[in-house]
Amino acid sequence: MVYQSRFARKEDVASLKRFLEHAGVSSEGVDRLYEYFIILEKENKECVACLGVEPLKQVGLMRSLVMMPSVREEGLFLLFEKMMQLAQEKQVKQLLLATNRNSSVPFLAALGFNAVDREEVPEELSLSEHGKQLLQSEIVMFMQRIV
Repeated sequence: MVYQSRFARKEDVASLKRFLEHAGVSSEGVDRLYEYFIILEKENKECVACLGVEPLKQVGLMRSLVMMPSVREEGLFLLFEKMMQLAQEKQVKQLLLATNRNSSVPFLAALGFNAVDREEVPEELSLSEHGKQLLQSEIVMFMQRIV
């Protein structure tokens, strides 16, 4: 299957919110942060995945990763590759993510992410309500990548 990744635009907000909500993921903030979302589409322009980043000064908290079951590894690589481009354009120096799935660690490591001890998580994370919740969770592991 051929995928295309692109930056979300203002006209994507309504469909992006529907896509997230259909997956049971909060669409809060999409109206103001749509420029920080990547959309993965099939050739027919159908959205099959998205990934967002919440800017926290020079740190970007990756969130809202939603994929249709049909998305294969190459689509996921495209999504993350485009996110790196977005981070550079928006002058984000460090991408941070949280995962509660140990099975995702090798894949994320292949993308250049490294595990971070909770004590080493950038203080900017506490600027976000979502970040505060993650810091209080004992089941998440933090990973980062310098951009």
